[in-house]
Amino acid sequence: MKSVPLLSLIIITIIITIIITIIIIIIIKVMKNRPPARKPLPRVRTGDRIRTGALGDPSEHKTRMVPLYHGGL
Repeated sequence: MKSVPLLSLIIITIIITIIITIIIIIIIKVMKNRPPARKPLPRVRTGDRIRTGALGDPSEHKTRMVPLYHGGL
């Protein structure tokens, strides 16, 4: 069995080191380009959601008071 010369081992080690470095650089670039995590939406109680949907946003100028129906006499 022939022994591998020292120069060949050094060259193989350098090539493996370069390949590992390239892989690490690619992983870092992919991790930087990921979109940021979304913040969760604030929780709204069911009653507030129904009231806001029925009457509209009170801060809007178009909202107005609606007379209640008291029954016909």
